[in-house]
Amino acid sequence: MTRDQYAAAQRALADAARRASAAGDQISYRGGFFLPGTGQAICVFEAGSAAGVAAVNERAGVPIVMVAEAIDLRTVT
Repeated sequence: MTRDQYAAAQRALADAARRASAAGDQISYRGGFFLPGTGQAICVFEAGSAAGVAAVNERAGVPIVMVAEAIDLRTVT
C-alpha cells in the first residue's frame, strides 16, 4: 500500500462507516496509522462488533487481514 492508496482507503472507509451508521449500525471510522516501511495500515473504528468493521471494509473495497478488539490506554491531558 502506498501513502496515496491509504488516503483513498481512509476516505472510502469513512464514507462506508457513515452510510452504515445512517442505516442503523453503530460504527464510526476513527482514523488510523500508515506504516510506510511495511506498506501496511492499521485502521481504527468504534463499533459494536468485529462483523460490522469487516462489513464496512468490504463495502469500502478495502481488504483486511484481521479485525481485533483494542483498548485505548493513552492518557488524556
